[in-house]
Formats: sequence, C-alpha cells, structure tokens
Amino acid sequence: MEINILGYGVMGRQISSVLILSGYKVNILSRKDIPEDKIKRNVKIISRLLSLEIKSLVFELYTDINDLPNNLTIECIDENLDKKIEIYENISKKNDKPYITNTSSFSPSEINKNISGIHFFNPITIKLIEVYLTKEHTSSKEVAALIGLFNKIGFDVVNVKNNRAYIANYILFEEISTAIKLIEKYNYSMSAILGVYKHLYGGRNIFDIVDLVGIDITYNILNNLNESDESVYVPKLLKEALSNGYLGKKNKKTFKSFLEYKEKM
Repeated sequence: MEINILGYGVMGRQISSVLILSGYKVNILSRKDIPEDKIKRNVKIISRLLSLEIKSLVFELYTDINDLPNNLTIECIDENLDKKIEIYENISKKNDKPYITNTSSFSPSEINKNISGIHFFNPITIKLIEVYLTKEHTSSKEVAALIGLFNKIGFDVVNVKNNRAYIANYILFEEISTAIKLIEKYNYSMSAILGVYKHLYGGRNIFDIVDLVGIDITYNILNNLNESDESVYVPKLLKEALSNGYLGKKNKKTFKSFLEYKEKM
C-alpha cells in the first residue's frame, strides 16, 4: 500500500505517522528538506500515544510535486483556499487517483468538485474523523481501505455534508467565538467564563483550545465560517492579539496571557 501526503505541518506529520505505522509506504511532500531522524521520531511519538506497534518504517520525502508517484493523495497544507486549489491543479495533471483534503474550514468542492474530504483532529489521539466522499470515491477500493484502516485502529468515522467546517469545527469554533464575544461585548472577565466552564464539558478550558489550535488559525477559521454564515461572530480580540505577536502555543505567547494583559490595562 502506498499513499501521498502533501504537507508535513502539525497534521501532516501526525497523519503520516499513523499511516507509516499501519504499513503504508508514505510519500511526503514538503517545501523543505526534513531529516529522516525527525520523521522517525515523530512516528515513535504517535506509536506511543496510540499504542501502535512499530513494524517497519517505509517513507520517502519529496520537495517537488512533479516527482510524486501516482497514488491516493491526502492534502494537509495550510488553510489557504488559493493554495489548496493551486496544489490540486498541479498534482491532477499527472495523478488520476483519488484526492482527499484534510481541510478544517473549507468545503472540499470549493477546492474542486472531484475531491473528497477526511478531517482529522489535532491531536490525532482524538480518534474521530469526519468523512465527505464524492460519488466517485464512494466506490473506490483505495478510499474504502483507508477508511477501514482507521476504523480498525479505533477511530470513529462520521459521514458529513459538503459544508465549511463540517460538524465538529462548526460547533467548536462557534463556542470559541461566543466565549470571546462575552468578553468583548459584555465585558465579562476570563475568570468568570472559566468559572462557569468548570462545571461544563468536563471542566475544559476553552482558551487553552485557542492556544493549542493557534490564534491565527482560530481567526482564519472563524473568518471562513463567517463568509458562508454571517451569524458567526469574528472577535476583534483575536485580530488584536495577532497584531501584538500572540500566536498561542506555537510561540508561547498565549491568548490567555493576552487577555490577562488586557484586563490589567
């Protein structure tokens, strides 16, 4: 079994690692060279987190899309619609196998009517995938084998429609938007909101989720949702945090610390 993965960012490396552990030869497309030891280290981390045995590590790194073999492909690049369209147009010139996007905030048909969507979550220990398949891909043995593999290793598969953000991100980012809106519009403190959250949803910290996802990605996803549904509120505080250099966990300047700074002003 062989598969192409486009992009080796946060999701690309996790998806690649699961597929390598599951016996696929994974062809990884990256804009820059990645040390082989780094790829192996990421596989070992996912092996431990998902309790998957390391049998063999078969992968190949590519930096030129034109060199990729003709295989089933999963695209995991940044949430930029123009880039997603461009990379599909490039690969489809030589590749006639099913093409699947891991987009978290666009609908697959916005990229191209011929592609499907399989949305994985970060971290990949959230054993859930949302799947939208085109009519042609519902009969593809390669796609069926891929989905069957994730079922076999304990992932729940939810079939979704061709809408932006599917189910989970639509719910989650509306929730994030509402929590920040309460601060922005009604002057609630972060501690008041967290005091309520302590009794809801297992006591999760919604602002920690913003920092894990990334403030920039959160802002982009909400803007994408707002484009298709004007009722989705895009908080100005996210844009303000970004303009002050706050990105979340990725640069250790968290949204929580930004809100604390704002409260002291």
